[in-house]
Amino acid sequence: MKIALVALLVILLIAIAVVITLGVTGGFDSETTATPTPTVMLTPTVIPTISSTPTPSTTPTHEPGVIYVTAEKLCDDYGANEIAADAMYKGNILEVSSTVDGIGRDFLSNNKAFLRMNCGWITDVWCYFDEAYESQLVSADEGDLVSVRGECMGKNIIKRIVLDHCTSVEVLISE
Repeated sequence: MKIALVALLVILLIAIAVVITLGVTGGFDSETTATPTPTVMLTPTVIPTISSTPTPSTTPTHEPGVIYVTAEKLCDDYGANEIAADAMYKGNILEVSSTVDGIGRDFLSNNKAFLRMNCGWITDVWCYFDEAYESQLVSADEGDLVSVRGECMGKNIIKRIVLDHCTSVEVLISE
């Protein structure tokens, strides 16, 4: 009898946790909500301060036609609405700043050199470099705060946000 009551209490607590989680996150499918949330499309133009990281001593030179954004903002935008994020970023030259989570070669992309920025539980930003620009990766290390410039290809099937044909890596703060 006591075991049955304990099991019932555990199931009840799990159910309450699930209900609270769904209430906080808006559920599994935001399209099933009764009232749609209006989408405001803004083009980011300034690199926001990255929390818990010192501010870089150099100010980036803003060039026309380049979108400056953090990896975290990019991931948030793609997570909130992939269609709107594609309209804002895909096909454009981005300069993305964040902390390096890894550098290497990706066998899934013809062994291209990459720099990875982790910005979410599932989604990362993968910056691919053509052979002519691989030397740019020599100066960066895991944990460095960097700025990478490349063409946004959108989110691929394995939930990576891809920047291709990257041409530069600027180390803003070395770990």
